[in-house]
Amino acid sequence: MQHHQIKRNIPEDAHPPAEVRLVDVQVEFYPDGTRLRVVMILTPFLENPSLELALSDNMGRVISHTYIIESPEEHLTITLHTRGYQFIKPAPLRINVFYPELGTVDEKEIFIDPLPRQ
Repeated sequence: MQHHQIKRNIPEDAHPPAEVRLVDVQVEFYPDGTRLRVVMILTPFLENPSLELALSDNMGRVISHTYIIESPEEHLTITLHTRGYQFIKPAPLRINVFYPELGTVDEKEIFIDPLPRQ
C-alpha cells in the first residue's frame, strides 16, 4: 500500500513538531443535544500532527473517542457523538496533539457543561 501525503503550502511561521500547540478549542452542542461540534486551531506546523480526542463521564468512562491521523489542516472541525449520554455534570474532553516519534507535544482538557433543561 502506498502512502500519499496531501501537498500544502507551509507558512513561514511554521513550527517544528516539538513546538506544535493547540491555540484554541471551541465546543458546542448541536441542536439535537446528541452530538458535539469541536473546533480546534493549531499553530502552523512543518510536519502533519496527529490528534486524539477523548470525552469521558465523571467516573472516567469513555463516552466518545477518536483519532485524527497526520492532519494537513491547522483549523479542524469535527463532530463527536455522545451516544445517548445525558450530561448532568460537566464532562472532561481531553485533546492530545502527538507525533509517533515524539509522543504528546501538547494537551488540553476542557469541561463540557450540560445543556440547560427545557
